[in-house]
Amino acid sequence: MCQKLLGEDVEIPDSTWSENMMWVFENMRSGKYDSSDFKIVCRKSEDDLAEVKVPCHAVILSSFSKYFKSALQGDVDTDEKKYMEGKIDATESQVLSVLKFVYTKQIDEEKDDIVGAWIIGCKYVIEDLIEECEDIICENLNEQNFKDMKILAQTLKSERVLEKCEQFE
Repeated sequence: MCQKLLGEDVEIPDSTWSENMMWVFENMRSGKYDSSDFKIVCRKSEDDLAEVKVPCHAVILSSFSKYFKSALQGDVDTDEKKYMEGKIDATESQVLSVLKFVYTKQIDEEKDDIVGAWIIGCKYVIEDLIEECEDIICENLNEQNFKDMKILAQTLKSERVLEKCEQFE
């Protein structure tokens, strides 16, 4: 369509949206070019309970999560509200896995991070993330892990994963 309007000899470059969002995701962690207005407070790791503050953008979180949309709606004219924090019971790597998905629609497939991301997705109503995590979990179910995943799927009320677990019983 654009080619017809602009003429056959006009080169239309591929969209760079995903590359730009990856750049934002990677650079806000370094502090260079950081325009974040929200910090997710989590623990360093399963073994290290030290608090870590992970920068992100309230508008990006709100666009992906019904929970954050509801929680962060409202007037943000004051300096106190422009830089907010929210505490999440998760590890830094799990939070980064979720944020990477929210910013870029890419997810790292580390087992602990996928399960943690799935739990975070369910808790904070990040529907696209839930679907992606369930896809990965279903693809990786086996005789050794289906019982643990079934328990978690029951807790998270995931009919999809429960159905897949039934194949191993």
